[in-house]
Amino acid sequence: MYTQPSTLNRDVTAGTFILEEAGYVLVSNESYGDSKVSLQYGDVSSKLLLIPKYLSDDNFLYVSIDQENKLHIAAVAKGSEKLYGEINITEKVKDMNQLSVLSHGTRFTVFLNDHVIFKFESALFLSGSVRIAGEANEAFYSCEIEEPQSIAWDSNGSLGNVEIKVIKIDDVNYMKLISSGDPAAFISQSIRLTKGSFTLSFEALGEGKAVVSTSANEVLLELNIVEENMNLLVGRFSLPNDETIKITFETGSNLTVGKHQVEPNIKHTTYILNKSVETAAEREGALLSFPVKNLIDNKSGSLFLSLTPKSTFKGEQRLFWSDNNSLSAKVINSGSENYEPHILLTVGDSSVEMPLLLENNRTYNILVSWSDEKTELHVNKESVQGPPGVLSGTIHRIVFAEEESIKEEVILEEWALFNNQLIYEGDIKNHLKYAVMQSLFDGGISGQNVTWSEIPVAPIDHSPILVQKENGETLQKVSFFDHETGEYVTYNQEPFVYDGKSDYVEVAYKNLDEQFRDIAIRTIDGEKIGEPYRIDGKRFYFNLYDFEKPIYKNKSLFATYQVNDTYTIDYNIKAVDGYRINFAKHDGGSRIVYQEGNRYGEPKKLATMIDLNPIQNQNHEGFLYVTETINKTDSFRITATPDRLHADGGSSSTLIIEPLDYQGNFLSHSNLQVIAEKGFITRHISKDAVEAQKRSGQYLYEYYAPYIQSEVDGEVVEDYIWITDLDNQIGIGYKMLLRPVKEAGIVQLTNSDKRILTSKTTLINYLLMYEGLEKYEDELLFSILDLDQDDRITMNEVTVLESNKKDHELAIILNQLEEWEGTKDEVTTS
Repeated sequence: MYTQPSTLNRDVTAGTFILEEAGYVLVSNESYGDSKVSLQYGDVSSKLLLIPKYLSDDNFLYVSIDQENKLHIAAVAKGSEKLYGEINITEKVKDMNQLSVLSHGTRFTVFLNDHVIFKFESALFLSGSVRIAGEANEAFYSCEIEEPQSIAWDSNGSLGNVEIKVIKIDDVNYMKLISSGDPAAFISQSIRLTKGSFTLSFEALGEGKAVVSTSANEVLLELNIVEENMNLLVGRFSLPNDETIKITFETGSNLTVGKHQVEPNIKHTTYILNKSVETAAEREGALLSFPVKNLIDNKSGSLFLSLTPKSTFKGEQRLFWSDNNSLSAKVINSGSENYEPHILLTVGDSSVEMPLLLENNRTYNILVSWSDEKTELHVNKESVQGPPGVLSGTIHRIVFAEEESIKEEVILEEWALFNNQLIYEGDIKNHLKYAVMQSLFDGGISGQNVTWSEIPVAPIDHSPILVQKENGETLQKVSFFDHETGEYVTYNQEPFVYDGKSDYVEVAYKNLDEQFRDIAIRTIDGEKIGEPYRIDGKRFYFNLYDFEKPIYKNKSLFATYQVNDTYTIDYNIKAVDGYRINFAKHDGGSRIVYQEGNRYGEPKKLATMIDLNPIQNQNHEGFLYVTETINKTDSFRITATPDRLHADGGSSSTLIIEPLDYQGNFLSHSNLQVIAEKGFITRHISKDAVEAQKRSGQYLYEYYAPYIQSEVDGEVVEDYIWITDLDNQIGIGYKMLLRPVKEAGIVQLTNSDKRILTSKTTLINYLLMYEGLEKYEDELLFSILDLDQDDRITMNEVTVLESNKKDHELAIILNQLEEWEGTKDEVTTS
C-alpha cells in the first residue's frame, strides 16, 4: 500500500504540492524519535496519508483521510495491517486543515486543527522517517517536523540548511548537528568557573571540533573531532581568573555529541547521568556504609578489606572508619620527595603505622585486628604490630566512603568482619566462612554489574524491601521457586498445555531477557524442543515441525524465561540476621536497596511506596499506591485470550481491559463503553471479576463470536472492538480475528440471553457506583439494588446476578432504576 514512489508537482498559484501518481514522497530520511509531524492540507478528493514513522515497506505507521472525512489511524506491522482507530471528522474539517501526530516514547496523540482526536500506544514505532502518500492528484501545502530542543544550548538551528536535534542513546541525551557546509552548524553553552585547572570530557561521533573560549574569545582549548564510532574525548585547560567560559561544538557535516561535562580535576571521572537537556547534573557525595548493630567485640576483632585504587593516592585519604571514630585507617602522602607515605591505623587510644604508597590499579588486601594483647596491620605480605587497642563506645556502622573523604576513585572488592583477632596466614580467603558479616561485590566496579548482594542486617519485621535504579525506576520482585534446589530464582518455568497448532505461547510476564542463557521450551521430562526461539512482548515464539505438533498436542510443556529488571530475596544465608538479593540481568547500572531501618537502629520510614517484606511473607503481591489525585484515562492495555476464534456463534474469548493514567497506574472506576462491530460483548458476570476491577483495574469482558458462514477455505475475517472512556473521550480499537465455519456451533446465544447479559452489565455498573449505600440515604434506590435483602449494598449483590436467581426480574429492576433516574432528574431540575 503506497510503497511505490511518486513525484511532486508545484502549483504556484494555489501554493500546493500535488502527487503526480499514486504513491509516496519522502519528507525526511532522517529517523525521528520523540517528535511532532504536521501536515497542512485543504480538500481530499480520494485519500491522503501522513506517515510519521516509516521503518520499511512492511513496517510503518500512518494516518489517512478520505473523501468521506473518515480518519484512520493504523499501521502495517510485519506485513499485516493493524487498525488503531477510525473517526468521523466531518464537524472538525475546515478549508485549511492541519493534521499532526505527536509521539513521545510509545505514546501517540493525533491532532486535527489543534484538537486532540485520538490517543493510542504502540511500542512498534519508537522512531522512523517521515513520508506523505496518497492517490494521484492529491494536494497538500506543507509538512513540518518538530523535535524537542535544548534551551540550555544556543544554536543556529533556525537556519534553513542547518539542523540541530536532541536524540537519545541508551537513555542519555545527545545533540546531533547537521549542516551542508555553509554555514557550519553549532551549539554553545556558557558556564561560570573559578580559577584553576579543568577537564572537558564528552563522547562524539562524526566530524567537527570542540572549542573552549573566554568571554573575550580567547581560545583555551580546541579539539578536532574525526570519529567513525562513538568515542570518549578528553581535553584540559586552565583559567588564571574567575571567568565565564563558553563551550562550542560545530560541524560542516554531521556531528553527534553527548555525555559532556567540565570538572575541576586534572583527569576526567565517570559521567554523571543527566536526562535533562535544560539543566546540569551535580555529582552527589559517595557513601558506602554497613550497619553492624552490636556485632563488634570491643576487646577483640578483625576487619578485612580488599581494594584497588584507580590512581596513586596523594594527600590524606581515609579507607574506612567507624561512626564513633574509635576504629579507622587512612593513607597519608604529602607528595614531597623527603616524605614517606604510610597507612595509619587507629584502634581506640592506640595507633600503628606502616610505610606504604598505595599505587594505581594494584589490589591491596588489608587486615586490621585488635585485642588486649596487641594491634596488628597487614597489607598484602607486609605486617606491623602495635600496642594493645580496645574500642571505645558502641559502633553502629562501618563507613568505607563518604563525601570529602575519598579524593581518588577506589574499587572496594570485598570486606569481612570477625569477632576474634585472626592469626594472619597470608590468605584471608580461608577465614571468610567464619565472618560474622561480609559483602562480596561480584564482577564489577563500584557495585556495577553485580549478580547478587548480601545485606547484613534485615529490616524491621513486616517492612518493605525495595530496589530501584539510579533513575528512580522500581525493579520488580519475583518469587520463582526452584523445587530441586529449594531456592528462589530469577527465572520462571511457566507450564502450559500445547494446543497442537500454535507457534507461540503468551507467558505471564513481559520485558523478557532475550539473551537469557537457559531460555527454552521443555517437555515434562526436561527435553528441550522448538528451537530457535524468539521473544516479542509477552509472546514466546518457538518452532515445531508440522509432524511434531500432533505429538505434543494436549501435553504439558514448560516455558523457561527470565524477566529483565527483577530480583529475588533469599534469607537462608549464613550471615546473622541478613539476606541476599539476587538480580536478573539488567542494564549494568547501580541498584539502590531501600529498607525500613532495622530492629537495632533508628526506624526509617519510606514515604513514597509500600511493599510487604518478602523475608516475613512470601505471599505478597505488588505495590500499594495512596493518592488523593483522581487521574484521567490516558491509555489502555488490552489482552484477549484467545485473540482469534471460530466464527461459529458460540465461541468466546476473555477480554481484559486496563485503563491507565499518564503514569501507567491502573484506574478502577472508568466509565467504559465496549462495543463490537460483529460479535457480542458483555461483562463477566461474577463477583471475582468485579473485585479484579476494584483491586487492580482489570475490567473483564466476554466476547462472543458471531456466526459467519465460510465461503473460502482459510478465510479470515476481522472484527473490531471499540473501547471508549465516555468521561474523557479517549478510545482504542482492538482487532479480533475470526475464522468463518461451514456450520454454526451447537451452543448459540439467543436474543433473550443477550438481553439478560446486557441487563446484568447495566446493574453491575449501578452497584459499583452505589456500593456502600445506606437505607436512609436514598430508600428507593436502596430497595431496588439490595438484591439479596441483607440491608446492605455490597458486591454480594453480584453473586445474586451470577446465580441467575433474578433473571426473570431483570426487566422490572431496570424499569425501576429508569423511573428512579427520572425522579432524580426532576429533583435536580427543580
